[in-house]
Amino acid sequence: MVDRISNLPDHILCHVLSFLPTKQVVATSILSNRWRLLWTWITSFDFDDGEQKNHGRKDGEDHMSFAQFVSRVLLSCNSQPIKKFHVKCCSLNSNSVDINMWVSTAVARKVEQLELSVCFDNNFALAHSLFTCKTLVVLKLSGELRGFINLNVTSPVDFISLKTLHLEAVCFANQHSFRMFFSDFQVLEDLVIKELDFMDDEFTDFDINLPSLVKADINFDLVDEEWRDLLIKAIRNAAYLSLSGIITTRQDLGFDDDFPTFTKLIHLALTFECCGWNVIGSFLQKSPKLQVLGH
Repeated sequence: MVDRISNLPDHILCHVLSFLPTKQVVATSILSNRWRLLWTWITSFDFDDGEQKNHGRKDGEDHMSFAQFVSRVLLSCNSQPIKKFHVKCCSLNSNSVDINMWVSTAVARKVEQLELSVCFDNNFALAHSLFTCKTLVVLKLSGELRGFINLNVTSPVDFISLKTLHLEAVCFANQHSFRMFFSDFQVLEDLVIKELDFMDDEFTDFDINLPSLVKADINFDLVDEEWRDLLIKAIRNAAYLSLSGIITTRQDLGFDDDFPTFTKLIHLALTFECCGWNVIGSFLQKSPKLQVLGH
């Protein structure tokens, strides 16, 4: 039987491999001499510690094996720019030093898409090197309710290329950190925020400018009133909005009479618990181009 796949050019084979989990990609090295080093040229990585589970080992041993695998792959691959870097660590024995080292490596290799999903018993502080990544187009960070991802941003970030930002179970050190993080998102188009928290509750009103925003999905649970006000104003340029949380009145969103106008909004999905008619009415009155109202 003719092996037509192996006769394809390297760049096509590497593109095909980019759709597979990295563990499976590395396993292709045993197929033949043609495949032995091909995987070292991939630019998309998908690591999931769930694939490392071995019922004969303890959880800590599983994570150690997973961490060694990720580090070994990153060291073995050619140092060309990374298109996608996805890491999912659900082991409670995950090591923040390992994860931050991987993130820093991805940043150094000009990563374009970074997705990080981690589980910790305590909050996990993300490496500051991430905030200097000018090549990022997509950033997705996901912790969990018992262990948030901590973002302590002391100066404006360099996300000049960022178009997609998803934050789930993320905790900012304080208002200044939040302000520095959202200081310059001129091309951001897609924003998702769920389970947002702050270590310091001190608040002084300020504005967030997201001029290119097209779509936003915001959950207001855990968010205090003044922050809800700020977030609603920040997403007023979006055409597609999905808003959720426990909201019964307009005041729960932080507004009395100064509800913002959504000049571009055409599709609105409200999934507020016990959503009051004055909330729905406010959006209807302030959204002149609204075409679809759903839930």
